[in-house]
Amino acid sequence: AVPQKIREAAERVREATCQHLLDVLGGDSSEGQTAEVRRWEEDTTDVQLATILYKSHFSLRQSIVRLSTVDILELTNMIWSHMEPRKKERKPGVRIKPPDKDRVYQLVETILPRKKQKQAPPGAPEQVVLWSREGQIFLA
Repeated sequence: AVPQKIREAAERVREATCQHLLDVLGGDSSEGQTAEVRRWEEDTTDVQLATILYKSHFSLRQSIVRLSTVDILELTNMIWSHMEPRKKERKPGVRIKPPDKDRVYQLVETILPRKKQKQAPPGAPEQVVLWSREGQIFLA
């Protein structure tokens, strides 16, 4: 059992600590409340930071963005390469709708070059291929 004097001393230390915390945080202890009873508002720093981030990075005004041709072509290669899910690696694909309804799929398919398949029957669709470094340099 803890002796009464030690318990009283611990209580005085706790009260002094609570009072000091109230003073530092700008609380008013004149209401007779201790830090134990007083409820402080929830910390919303993360929400405030997220709000500031969105306000500073997203705008309804039209913006002009400039990218080099090589960067755009490499981006289309990357999107096309990851369009379908890779089951072996358990990675999801970029495409979220069937190809005939997915606008990103249709846009990237339109941008990428095509080549005729060897030994393909007449009228067969051309195969979509990724941009090569030589093709990118030629277009840039």
